[in-house]
Amino acid sequence: MVASGKPAEVTVDAKWLAPGKTYAFHTSAYDGTLHETDWSPWATFHIRDRVVDIKLPEPDKDASAVGLDAYQEPQKAQREYDDPNARSGRPAPGENCSDAGDNKVLCAEVGEAGDLTKKQQASVENRLRSTRDAADLVKWCSDVSSGTDWFKRTEACMKKATPLYGHMYSKLPDGQTILVGTATFASVIQIKLDPQSTTFQQEWTLLPVEFVDFEGKSSEWGPLTVTPKFSCEPQCSTSGPIWRGFPTWTTTGTDLHLVLPPSPTPLRARIPVTRPR
Repeated sequence: MVASGKPAEVTVDAKWLAPGKTYAFHTSAYDGTLHETDWSPWATFHIRDRVVDIKLPEPDKDASAVGLDAYQEPQKAQREYDDPNARSGRPAPGENCSDAGDNKVLCAEVGEAGDLTKKQQASVENRLRSTRDAADLVKWCSDVSSGTDWFKRTEACMKKATPLYGHMYSKLPDGQTILVGTATFASVIQIKLDPQSTTFQQEWTLLPVEFVDFEGKSSEWGPLTVTPKFSCEPQCSTSGPIWRGFPTWTTTGTDLHLVLPPSPTPLRARIPVTRPR
């Protein structure tokens, strides 16, 4: 009910109204007791089509190209993780093991991005800060914080620091194995897409975080050599990686290829990747 002379409203379910159609209506008043015998004049209304006609200005062919990446700040990204394999005193089913010589077996295992402790994550942050490289694939990667994955329109800097574990086992005469030591590395990935093709480049950095023996202490049980292999088949193909750094470390913190560096050096690989059209 509305007061005399005031506008009234009525709700019509959208399913009864179609875009691009014109509808007519008239009304008759009711005061709660009696109905008005005369009807109002007919009135019409039109439902607009959903297509909106927007006239754009003519393009300025002499205008300079807009660098879209320069206008976009890095955004936080999310990714899914699988549960890490259980770690124990013998090779786990999910570990990738190989003969390291001298009756030793080296097993590699990929952990979860959240596996690193706060102390280890701080070590990764410090190591990345001290190894900033002007030749980085993604130039802004050194400026964003660790522990988070970041991306822009055509670039990504995955600094969630997924840990990689290297477990060294010693083979006993009876065929059993015992854990000798565990090496913890953190991996950082930089990705750069080529908008004009189906290719992208990926830079993979391996940072040594911690070396401990079977008692959890620091001792020399190396040397430890890591030989990564890259594959993305059948979705894409890779060219040979371009390496910077050395893949061998001692477990007391001195890189075998340098003379007393301040800390173990990172290993970097740049891998060209091509996706099929």
